[in-house]
Amino acid sequence: MKVLVITLTCLIAVALSAGEGAAAAFKCYDHTYDATAKAWKTSAKVADCAADTKKCNQPDKEAKDTYVVPLKGCGPCLAAALTAKTCKECDKDSCNSASTLAFVMLPLLAVVFHLW
Repeated sequence: MKVLVITLTCLIAVALSAGEGAAAAFKCYDHTYDATAKAWKTSAKVADCAADTKKCNQPDKEAKDTYVVPLKGCGPCLAAALTAKTCKECDKDSCNSASTLAFVMLPLLAVVFHLW
């Protein structure tokens, strides 16, 4: 059991430290309104943002189909959009995707179950 815990700890440390040596570009997802589904959809591709960008934005619960996502998801929301709840922001790389957590957790869970 100790080997499993040590191996899992090492895998987590490697996953967290991957790419630490190079300065990675901040990335965000764009969003578009799907008139057929009547819902906002996250783009399949993540976009590189300006080097000084440290926030992503996305449509919030009050965003109508005419709402325009600022800077294709890169950067903060306008203050008025935050107040009106048409835009919400986050401050982690690629954080404006509903599946961000799944991309991190699924491979880790697969490794854990494989080792078990």
